[in-house]
Amino acid sequence: MDGKTDEDRVKELRHQLYALADRVHRLEVGVFRAVVSVGAVAIVLGYVLPFLVATTDEPDDSIALLPAAVSLREGGNGPFRDEAAMAALVTATFALVILVALVALLRLFASDVGPGPVRFARICGTVLLVLCAVAWLMILVLAGHFDGRMSAFSPATFAFTVGGVAALLAARLHPADWRGQPR
Repeated sequence: MDGKTDEDRVKELRHQLYALADRVHRLEVGVFRAVVSVGAVAIVLGYVLPFLVATTDEPDDSIALLPAAVSLREGGNGPFRDEAAMAALVTATFALVILVALVALLRLFASDVGPGPVRFARICGTVLLVLCAVAWLMILVLAGHFDGRMSAFSPATFAFTVGGVAALLAARLHPADWRGQPR
């Protein structure tokens, strides 16, 4: 035999078990941070990507989310002043909800986060996905209304959808939900 006692073998196996558990934990944390990073980048990009894209050759026909909230309010000087104000309010609310989801997602990066912020990130991700579904429906209706002059694909809404999915996934993968592993 190799001269090792059963106690030495048990110690060696325990050491290997702890090393493997630590390695798995580090991999889980790496995946979690990658998901949060992708979600945060997607949400930030969604603010600058076009929300509505015209299919004409005019470069100024695309509309981004934040400029739309400002220009809709300023554009309602005629008989549709109230409708323009309502559209600006809805757009600004959408932008604010997206910002709150971004903050909730980034809050998960902190080292000592309990179940409350994780639950809040899950709620924000769900609300963001519901709003994205409404935005996709609105884009499809507008694309049909404008008979091919507007694209049915919205890069900004796609980015916000990726951010919402990442928020839900990050809330699921967060260390507070893991099996009592040390952080």
